[in-house]
Amino acid sequence: MFEKRRLAKHGTHGQATVVDAQQHPKTATNDYRKYDFVVDVAPSGAPPFRTELQETFTIMGLKPKAGDVVNVIFDPATHAVMFDLDGDPRYDLDALKAEQRATRERLLHEPPRG
Repeated sequence: MFEKRRLAKHGTHGQATVVDAQQHPKTATNDYRKYDFVVDVAPSGAPPFRTELQETFTIMGLKPKAGDVVNVIFDPATHAVMFDLDGDPRYDLDALKAEQRATRERLLHEPPRG
């Protein structure tokens, strides 16, 4: 928990490719599940590295899957990583709803096809 706070405050922003995503064998709660991820982080100006991280998501929530390229926050020295999914409509429900509203408004103002 403190590691995530430290990363959020002092970490470096970058992108990573999810290599593997699996549900953790132990259940967190009835509504949440822990997931174990392996990611390849590609820092700008430094060699890429592979690491693992564990995140908790709601059972039916949006979560990264293998092959997804996602934003992360990491520590270049320790290679500690956390997802930075806020604002990404693939994983952030509020961002998804805003994107859907914007698409609907755009479509309503376009002329009909045909």
